[in-house]
Amino acid sequence: MKSGNRTRGPLCAALACLLLAAPVFAQQQTPVLVHEATMSIPFGEVNGVIIQVGDYLVFVDQDQRQNSFAVRRSEIRSMNAQDETVNVELSQPVRGRSGQIDRLAFRLRDRAGVAGLTAWGDNLGRAQQTGNTQSTGTTGSTSSQSSNGIIASYQVQHGHTFGECRGNLIVKENGIAYESINEIDHSRQWAFRDIRELDRDNPYRLGIEPFSGDRYDFDFMGKGMDNNVFQTLSQRVTSARVAE
Repeated sequence: MKSGNRTRGPLCAALACLLLAAPVFAQQQTPVLVHEATMSIPFGEVNGVIIQVGDYLVFVDQDQRQNSFAVRRSEIRSMNAQDETVNVELSQPVRGRSGQIDRLAFRLRDRAGVAGLTAWGDNLGRAQQTGNTQSTGTTGSTSSQSSNGIIASYQVQHGHTFGECRGNLIVKENGIAYESINEIDHSRQWAFRDIRELDRDNPYRLGIEPFSGDRYDFDFMGKGMDNNVFQTLSQRVTSARVAE
């Protein structure tokens, strides 16, 4: 399937797309663009298609159509691209296969689709920058006290013995999660009580040593982790040990 006005996907997927986008088809001659994509979820990914239609972005879950969703452009707080991946932050969560989510990561099959999607996102207004989330950097970090318990999120690289992967490091009220974008099997979640040690050589590097499992070292892409967030993490790890 190629990005553009045509798709060679299954007929049922196309019909599902049309049904989800129906509210905006009342506008005549509304351009429709379809992109084959996968969406990252904790410990996996979802195959599907993205439809751009007017001011709507629709994701159709290929295997579980009931978990498809549509988002208005005005509900998107920010959008940025890393290679073939487009990261989207929402002002309000949507319900997908993994439950309520307000951060989306789509991996598209071609760069033209990435360019088309980010061009659509370039029209986001200033009004979307208000709400519960306050941006702490324009190239890699978002801090928030949102309803789903996320304190901060960072774009990071995780080094392997051979090579590396990229993804989002998410600091939550009850632990830390790493969601790899290009190597899903490297995604991890740690409750604070499961962390033996945290170390930070500088704001752009963080190490997590769990009681069980491999150590993870992260290099931050863009804005690093500030002292306040690191101190919060350290205090919660210590408090979790005392509680036991």
